[in-house]
Parts: sequence; structure tokens; C-alpha cells
Amino acid sequence: MILAIDVGNTNVVLGAMEGTAVQKTTRLVTDSGKGIDGYARELAETVGQWGDFTGAVISSVVPDVTKQVTEAVRQVLGLTCLEIHGELELGFRLPPAQTAEVAADLITAAAAAVDCCKLPLILIDMGTATTVMTVDRTGMFLGGAIAPGPKMMMSSLAGGTALLPAVPLDVPKHNIGRDTVECLQCGTVLGAAAMVEGLVDRMEQELGEPAEVIATGGLAGSVLPLCRRAIRLEPDLMLRGLAILYEKNK
Repeated sequence: MILAIDVGNTNVVLGAMEGTAVQKTTRLVTDSGKGIDGYARELAETVGQWGDFTGAVISSVVPDVTKQVTEAVRQVLGLTCLEIHGELELGFRLPPAQTAEVAADLITAAAAAVDCCKLPLILIDMGTATTVMTVDRTGMFLGGAIAPGPKMMMSSLAGGTALLPAVPLDVPKHNIGRDTVECLQCGTVLGAAAMVEGLVDRMEQELGEPAEVIATGGLAGSVLPLCRRAIRLEPDLMLRGLAILYEKNK
């Protein structure tokens, strides 16, 4: 088995992979305050009980936690993590000017999307941030758009205003909110769906042809059913991408 590790701003997702098949998963809270010892304890209590691993691969958008988790993996499993970056063999191309700029999570998700989708494609990742990225029909990663995720939007409203509260990110009953809570849900949940639809439409216009649209991320399952166009949901896209990149670069 391969240990795939996706370090996001909110969670560290761990997956035991046989090829691109997810055998087991767990989530840890992303917190640089845990230190190497804290992550080592959590790894020993979780993946340390899963069986034998022959390799490990990590994608991270939190540099401090990257160092802690990779060292914890070395201590607990005796493995050196392959760290994802733009200089690896990816299965698609990055513009030379973007090789060092494109984040590891975008690279990882794109590797999985290119493996399972027709080109061109538009890739949506809905987590702490919402990213909408494109790969053209030649396999070139073009870029896209980055926006706050629904939770971040809600937190920003609650923290930046005197009277607006933080409310659950539930789907509102109406498209026109009837009270403050529902208005906030319309703006964040329905707004996230409308934003995704609008960005996809504009990106397809610029591509000059229809694209296959695929989505992942912790909030995608709640938001995407509200979209009015077909979007393929792949919850395990990041873990599959990590396994694909490991095999290409081991």
C-alpha cells in the first residue's frame, strides 16, 4: 500500500491506496502547533494500524505542517515522502512561468482529473478556498480562478460586520431569503453554486469549446447539486491524484 497525504488548510486527509483505489481514509486537524511529536502520535494511532506501506506521497498547502508530517511519517513508518511540485512528471503540462507557482493541491487534483476525463476539462475544488482551473485539449494547464470558499465567506461576514451572525451552511428553502439567516445562506451557498456556474460558462467561452467539468473538495457535495449544469463529483480525486503522481515519479 501507498500512504497518500493531502494537507489542506483545515484538514490533513490520509489515505491507504492500492493503485488508485482508496482502501482506508482518516482525517486529522491541520494545526502546526501539534509539532512533529503530535502528528507522530496521531499517525501511530491511525495509519500505524492499517498494515504495511511501501511508499508515501504528500501534497500540501501548509509549509510548516508539511515539514512536521513528513518527519512524523519518517519516524512512524520509516518512509520518505515524495513531495508534490511542478518539476515532477505530471501527465499534463504547466506553462514554464507557472512551474514553481502552481500549488501542490492543484497539481494533484489536475493529475487525477486528466487521468479520468476527456480534454479539455474544468476542475473545481471546493474547500477552504474554491478553485476553478482549466486544462486545454493539448494537456496544458492554463490556470483559472481562486475565490473564498463558502465557510470563509460566512466567517468573513460574521467577523467583519456588527449585526450579521455566522449561520449553518444549509441549503435555503427559498432563492429569495425571508430572514437574515436565509439571506446569508442564499448569499453563501446559492452564491457559491452560481459563481461556479458563471465561471465555468466564461471559461468555456474562452476555451472556445465545451469542457468536461469535474469537482472535488469537502463542500462540493453540498453545493454542486444546486448547480444547473452537469458537474461530475469525485470526492477522492486528491487521493487518487497522489497515487497517480507517486507511480509516475517513484
